[in-house]
Amino acid sequence: MTTDKRPMRLARSILAGTLLFWTAPALAQTTATFNHGINITRLYDSPPAGTLNPAAPYAPWQNELSAAELTRLRQAGFDFVRLPIDPGFFLDADATSSKNGLTQIIVFLHTLEADGFSVIVDLHPRTNSPDWTPQLTLDSLTGPKFTKYAQFVSSLAGRLAAEHTNRLILELMNEPQMCVAPSGPDWTVFQQQLIAGARKVAPTLGLVVTGSCYSSIDGLAKLTVPKDPNIYVMVHFYEPFLFTHQGAPWSSISRYVAGVRYPMNTADQPGTQAASVAYVNKTASATVAVATTQMQTQLNNYFATPFDAQAITKRFDQLATWASAAGVPPSHVFIGEFGVMIQGGGFAGAPADLAARSQWMHDVSSAATAHGFPWAVWGYHGQFGIVSDNPSRVLDPAVIQALFGP
Repeated sequence: MTTDKRPMRLARSILAGTLLFWTAPALAQTTATFNHGINITRLYDSPPAGTLNPAAPYAPWQNELSAAELTRLRQAGFDFVRLPIDPGFFLDADATSSKNGLTQIIVFLHTLEADGFSVIVDLHPRTNSPDWTPQLTLDSLTGPKFTKYAQFVSSLAGRLAAEHTNRLILELMNEPQMCVAPSGPDWTVFQQQLIAGARKVAPTLGLVVTGSCYSSIDGLAKLTVPKDPNIYVMVHFYEPFLFTHQGAPWSSISRYVAGVRYPMNTADQPGTQAASVAYVNKTASATVAVATTQMQTQLNNYFATPFDAQAITKRFDQLATWASAAGVPPSHVFIGEFGVMIQGGGFAGAPADLAARSQWMHDVSSAATAHGFPWAVWGYHGQFGIVSDNPSRVLDPAVIQALFGP
């Protein structure tokens, strides 16, 4: 996790609308393609590291990703990128840093577009930000933080619209709210204001909206979608969570389990039990007894409820029913994140574990495609990465086959 140690900076440029008036060569007008996507992190989803250089706040994108890697992604079958951006940097930065940081992002967007990608620009607040977590940002409908965020969203929408291309769309906030609002209005009420502000400066820009409950299917219950042909809906899919996030230290649900496989098979229970006991003994931050009790409860729940490809299809059937009632075409419903954590947790990495991961990837992507939903795997790098940080950055062939094969 990256900690922002920079001094707080006023976002004068954003609040004054600098983003709207700064210009660069526009991207070519081309047809948007959103079918098979990938999340690319580590570029703009954390504050710039080291001593801030106002002329170029971010490190060159090539430090994390080469042109050859982008080519390989296109050749593999990916046609769009979801690009997470930490809004906290722009909300704190001075005028020069804001302008030049955005310039760097726009340059990378040009690069992606030239390589044939469409792009979701994903406003992705950091959950460890001292000032701009989703919860802090949504202080109230007229609060100073949300007001500042809404001004930033409008400015960025205008800037993206100035590119005159339908291959760039803007996601208003990643995973904005827990399943129940701690207090005040539901996230969807805040979102209505963001949409209204963006539409004043970008009448036809694609906007991505979401429900609460960590952008899950269940979180769509309170979402009302405007009658707007350029609105897209985002959901994230990590079910069953015990499998996709086993051993994740930040999760109160799955932090003490290991060796979980998919699809659920009761024959795997003894092995999973043994792996989880070993994992608890190695990692428990609470007392071992408490951790063991939590682990046992979660494993009992997992093995009591069958979960397989049919269960995934049923969940996407529910999403399709919601979309039909809301008047949203399937092509405008993104499965914007799905993946399996394979580093830093309880994923063992044995052949059977890797096969379970590939099977889950196949079942999710296949079910999404069968329903007409575009999908974006999480992600390229890191704990969920399909390159797994190998030095050659070779795409995991089993995952590629799972995603794009029959």
